[in-house]
Amino acid sequence: MNWSDGKEAEIGYIINKKFWGHGLATEASAKILELCFEVLGFEEVHAFCALENPASVRVLTKLGMTDMERLQNNKKYPGGWVTSQHFCVTKVNYSK
Repeated sequence: MNWSDGKEAEIGYIINKKFWGHGLATEASAKILELCFEVLGFEEVHAFCALENPASVRVLTKLGMTDMERLQNNKKYPGGWVTSQHFCVTKVNYSK
């Protein structure tokens, strides 16, 4: 979790492949969102994922995050450059 101004935070996750498909990213991220809004008082939480990773897109959508923009070829991975998808949820739109 990253934050700079006390109003916005950024979350992310990496799950070992053998644990994919068990809802761990969704469950952990939901708890982190709860912490961000209810305890730490953030107004917005952002997340980025590779557009080529539909499972992460589903996780962020399930969390109530809105697709904000696509950032073309902005992240380098071992296989080359990927396009990131930027998601955001505000405290006003957040629901447990």
